[in-house]
Amino acid sequence: EMVFDTGSADLWIPAQSCLTKSKNCSAKKPYDETASSSYSEVAPDAKSDFSIRYGSGVVTGKFGMDKITVADDYTVEDQTFAQVDSTDGLGVIYEHAKFDGILGLAFPGISRDTGVNTFMANLQDQADVDLTMFSFFLGNKADGELAIGGYNEKMMQDPDNINWIPVAKPAYWLIAMDRVTFGDTVIT
Repeated sequence: EMVFDTGSADLWIPAQSCLTKSKNCSAKKPYDETASSSYSEVAPDAKSDFSIRYGSGVVTGKFGMDKITVADDYTVEDQTFAQVDSTDGLGVIYEHAKFDGILGLAFPGISRDTGVNTFMANLQDQADVDLTMFSFFLGNKADGELAIGGYNEKMMQDPDNINWIPVAKPAYWLIAMDRVTFGDTVIT
């Protein structure tokens, strides 16, 4: 199980060693590089150590490469990803969370290894996607949905009336705003 994270650009999953090195990793489904026929180490001159700091703490491991498939529909060959062996920085939240790893959907510039393509960049290069985009439907007391390569018009009130807003800086999904309104209160 993966979390699709718009606030990061890296793909990481727990390694076998995480089960014994990090207490909060014991119930996770680890990746076993020896069980994969398509796994490879990163090139000798490539960045090999992975470390990312979240608000709750640090996650560390090593980079590797493998074939990654999402939702049985989208496969990327030779995707660089991190096998993490220390998730202690995430604390008990990770221990009880219903996910094993993170697939970052932010721009490549904030990746821990800016020398390689993110999953979405590689997907654009390698797969047949309709549009180079993804979208979320956030369910209110219902299941949500991630659409890759476009958006699901069935989840929209008015698909002919989309308000496209440019990204202010290709890093995080930041947009410029004129104002924010809560009920009748305007915050500027």
